[in-house]
Amino acid sequence: MLPSHDIEYLNAKAPGHARGTELYYSVTGYLEAYEEHAKALRKSPQDPVALLMLDGFDPRTVNKFQGIRDRVRTFAEDTRALAQHQMARKG
Repeated sequence: MLPSHDIEYLNAKAPGHARGTELYYSVTGYLEAYEEHAKALRKSPQDPVALLMLDGFDPRTVNKFQGIRDRVRTFAEDTRALAQHQMARKG
């Protein structure tokens, strides 16, 4: 697997606020923040801060970003494997 810093600059468009604006988020940053608050809530289910913060995450956006992250990771791993294979053939 690739370390998260290999895809940290991946950005994606997500639905905006009530005004219909589009917002751009770092996919990894968004998912890391989501996981941080989900972990805090699993540790302490009554944590009001974690409850409030987790409520701000759109489940559709989380799922979309997880899919993007996974596709980018798979593409990068496949590309790396292909490059290593080509280098071995030249070697």
